[in-house]
Amino acid sequence: MGHGAWGIGHSIIISPPYYSCIFFRIDFYLCNIRQSFHPDIIFFMKTFLDSVATHILDGHLSSPEGLVVVLPSRRAGAFLRRSLSHAARRRKVTFWMPQIYSIEDFFFTASGFEEADSTGLMMELFGIHREKEGSKQEELDQFLSWAPLMVSDFSAIDEGLADARQLFTFLSQAKAIEQWNPQSNSLSDGQKQYVAFFNELYTYYQELRQVLLKQGKAYKGMAARAVYESGVLKDHPKWEHFLFAGFYAHSRCEEELLKQLKKEGRLTRLVDADAFYMENPYHEAGHFFRKNFLEDKLQWVESHYRDQQKSIEILGTPGVTGQARLAGSLIHEQISEPPGKPSCQTDPHSSQPKDIAPEEIAVVLADEGMLLPLLNSLPEGLEAVNATMGYPIKNTSMASLIRVLLHAAMDRQRFGRKTMHKKELAELASLPVVQYLLAGQNPKPQALAQEQQLFFTAEEVESWMPEAVTRAVRAMDTPVNLLQQLIHLSNHVHEQLARENHMVLERHASQMMSDRLGGLGEIFQESHPLASFKDLNKLVQKTILNGTLPFTGEPLQGIQIMGMLESRALDFKYVIILSANEGSIPAGKGNHSLIPYDIQKKFGLATYGDSDSIYAYHFYRLIQRAKQVRVIYNTEPASLGGNEKSRFIRQMLYELPGYNKNLTISEKLIPPQPAAIEPEQIKIPANPRLTSDIRRHLESKGLSATAIRSLTKCSLQFYFKYLLKLHVPEEPEETIPMHTFGHMLHKVLEETYMHFLNAPGKAVTAEYLEQAKEQTSQMVVRYLKENKKEYSPQMLKQGRNKLMTDLATDLLKRFFASEARMVKNIPLEVVSLEEKMTHQETIAGCQVAFNGLADRIDRKNGTLRIMDYKTGNVQNADLSQSNAFECLEDLKTGELIQVLFYDWLYGEVNNNDQPREGGIFLLTKPEVNSIFFKYDKQQGITPQIRQRFKKALMQQVEKLLDPQMTFKQTDDEEDCQYCDYQNICNR
Repeated sequence: MGHGAWGIGHSIIISPPYYSCIFFRIDFYLCNIRQSFHPDIIFFMKTFLDSVATHILDGHLSSPEGLVVVLPSRRAGAFLRRSLSHAARRRKVTFWMPQIYSIEDFFFTASGFEEADSTGLMMELFGIHREKEGSKQEELDQFLSWAPLMVSDFSAIDEGLADARQLFTFLSQAKAIEQWNPQSNSLSDGQKQYVAFFNELYTYYQELRQVLLKQGKAYKGMAARAVYESGVLKDHPKWEHFLFAGFYAHSRCEEELLKQLKKEGRLTRLVDADAFYMENPYHEAGHFFRKNFLEDKLQWVESHYRDQQKSIEILGTPGVTGQARLAGSLIHEQISEPPGKPSCQTDPHSSQPKDIAPEEIAVVLADEGMLLPLLNSLPEGLEAVNATMGYPIKNTSMASLIRVLLHAAMDRQRFGRKTMHKKELAELASLPVVQYLLAGQNPKPQALAQEQQLFFTAEEVESWMPEAVTRAVRAMDTPVNLLQQLIHLSNHVHEQLARENHMVLERHASQMMSDRLGGLGEIFQESHPLASFKDLNKLVQKTILNGTLPFTGEPLQGIQIMGMLESRALDFKYVIILSANEGSIPAGKGNHSLIPYDIQKKFGLATYGDSDSIYAYHFYRLIQRAKQVRVIYNTEPASLGGNEKSRFIRQMLYELPGYNKNLTISEKLIPPQPAAIEPEQIKIPANPRLTSDIRRHLESKGLSATAIRSLTKCSLQFYFKYLLKLHVPEEPEETIPMHTFGHMLHKVLEETYMHFLNAPGKAVTAEYLEQAKEQTSQMVVRYLKENKKEYSPQMLKQGRNKLMTDLATDLLKRFFASEARMVKNIPLEVVSLEEKMTHQETIAGCQVAFNGLADRIDRKNGTLRIMDYKTGNVQNADLSQSNAFECLEDLKTGELIQVLFYDWLYGEVNNNDQPREGGIFLLTKPEVNSIFFKYDKQQGITPQIRQRFKKALMQQVEKLLDPQMTFKQTDDEEDCQYCDYQNICNR
């Protein structure tokens, strides 16, 4: 699969949103029944969960029905069931499977609470916020930016058994002191609101708990606290003994509960620790064991780091893709049988023997964003891959469909229109799920790119867009109506795809979206209003599109791909860890709480220091039984100089050598893949037919200043544009593009100075320019209304369009003001505006036409000037030539070529060889006003310079007409940056 789309050739199955191990939640299971995984796979390494299974069979074989086993994760529960099954088979005994729970499931089951949905929690908080704040309430999208932090802190407070009233009182007082300023008599309104927010946190906490209690729901910390405070485990009718296995650190609530069970003689704790980090008083991986188990005799502390033969390789390679490819090659190396080596494993489903069972290999991703690159880099031939993180929903076609419709609704509301933009419809039509629904029935969606119409109503698109999509477009009158139609659309897509078992990923994505959008609909139907499309978009982004689509199937088969937390209590013989950089291993110290560190510490809540210790334990525990470990980190530096390799790597390199003579640890850098071979330069040699085309073009169309600049800088660009006529289609745009902006300035200037053109001999007056300055805004708006009818009045008043019209008005006013100041002292006469000039020259037997359009020709203080308006960034140096030039390539800028070309063309058309000036009006720098051609620091164009330019121009055209002419790319790739043909040239 390494070179194709991921998923091909692998038994990864995408399924509805149930956890990949959920079907193992069976309270009683007869272990001598043939199970769904392959019992023939033999594992030579005894894992921690194998030891737990042995302990259970030794101590609870006669009465397993009263035993409750609590593990860090559901995944660990699935692996423990396998270990129990294998152990029972080896002993040839039959027994009932004990009740096995993850820690979260245990507390929700014991408390009797249903786990509250995260979206429902935030909406309940928002309801409390509305009641408390009234007219001062924040908008929903703003509230959602900090509501998840509030819920997380509430759970942490309950897990820490902290006095919430005292904590929040302490916090509000601390925030008030933080805002206090002895130099000011009182707090500002913003500071008062800030302090008031923290004053109300306890009220939010209390009222949310009351609402949830009425609903029979809870968040994690609330459920745990309820179990501890209610004493429900003391006289539980079914649960007699509790086995907690594989835990490192517990919350205070969990610790107190375990103390109670221990006092009652109903608790067994099995820990997985190694003497390497336990005996070192400074090693953070053993911190909580040393802190919390001083009075206990730990079961079990082993010496894998000291006694086991182990190989650890530290590998550095650049980039995300580089790491993924390296991991793929390492996996291929491990599952391929070396030549001549006997196989120790046989896959019952394959005739090819393997050296290592895939189930013995774990790939752990410290950065879960590595999942897709890794899946794309896995070697072909893998029969099963078990990934726990899930596929990002935002990457599905269904997510794009929902996202485009929501953005279209927000745009309609913002611009006050009842239509959809062509680009939105084109994006919809390009989505795989929409193309599947269309099934090629109408060519219109594919032709949208060439369509000149900018906006479409629902009625205009219903004949060529799927009916379920147009229903959503018609429902964009209110957020609630749109939400209902998005639910309908998701259902429709799922039904259509399910009929042919087609596009499995999108089918299950549509089902998940239907379920979750339906959940949102129920929330809003009950009590919470949905005020705007912006709110709806924020909710969908936070609760649905940021989620993952779980991979499900047989969780015990194939290579195991997981995050660091999913590896808890699990052991593998071969381990590959990716993204082992600071900030990933351990995770960064991001601010994920409203409660400052010192207050967290005072009230016994978990801090980022605790998180570092926990992460260190997971890292070292994961590799303590492994035979071979590869730790891969990214050597590519981050933008601000970060991306250092993890300090755990440095710690291992320093501490492990010499600790175990059978342990080897090494580090090396893996160079990146060789860069792709540079493409050969494109060259188009002339031939008789091409030469004939060139002559025909020069005689009929001729050469403009732009064409000459193109021919001089990049002859291949000239070939594409003027000979092949590969023109980029101009599409109507919703926001004013730069070419329209420049044309608008030109037209307003032409209209203004036309007043003086119609009065020969009449000088430009400052008074008239001052009047024009006051009317500039009206002229700009009038131009847009008359020439750009696709821009509605509402569109011109908002966003980028308003900025562009305001900028145009400001630049023109400043230009008029600059000209008005100048003409008070220096006479200025307008000779011509938008002057079209055409001249023919016979070159190599060809009648070549030269064409130009001078923006303004005037006479300032008696000196004739050929001027051009520019909105780009042109400097004085761009029009200065210090060296003699013999050919056009010697002129260093295109602006130099254009100014000299217009000057020469004017002289030929008007038979005028007098000295004059050529220059540019800098519309974006009105304070500078204008710059002029200078040769050897002397301003002005003399007959000698003009003749030299003509000679260079004629030589350039002769080269073009030469039968040996070759069109080729420019050597200066900076010129390619804004070229329309850079994709053709692969630059």
